[in-house]
Amino acid sequence: MNGTALSASHPKPNEDCIGCHMARLPAGRGGHTIFTDHRIAIYTQRELAALRAPSLLNGSAPASNDDEPIPWHDPPSQFAQRNLRLAYDIALAAANAGDSKNAIKYLQKTLQLDPFLVAPYQDLARLYAADHQLALAHRTYVRFLKAFPESIEAKRGVGRGAGAVSHP
Repeated sequence: MNGTALSASHPKPNEDCIGCHMARLPAGRGGHTIFTDHRIAIYTQRELAALRAPSLLNGSAPASNDDEPIPWHDPPSQFAQRNLRLAYDIALAAANAGDSKNAIKYLQKTLQLDPFLVAPYQDLARLYAADHQLALAHRTYVRFLKAFPESIEAKRGVGRGAGAVSHP
């Protein structure tokens, strides 16, 4: 295929390079295993469908490259703390980049890993408020107050109510 034909048929840059060129494929008879083929390859959508088809029948292949990885067991304690820090760092980076959707997702994950941290509640409530999701901001302040009954910020957030949550 020449360069002109390739650029006409190829998705635009940054659309999903990894999804096509490093697709997640079934690992065959490896139990409940999925692997990422790290060889840079060129697959058409039809070729990817054909590679995934046998495992889709028995439910062992990923439906897409968008699947969230799910741990099959709880990590050792030293990794649990690292995972918590990573989730919070990813949330802050997403918030700083203006990506409130991912920031909210990772703040929720942070609080799922440890519901007794002050800063993620504060950040999450503020993000919801800035995104005009006032009811969710209020619910976050309510959860914050349950976890930290002495928190003045949580009391103020709950006191303002769902319709009047302020944001920074």
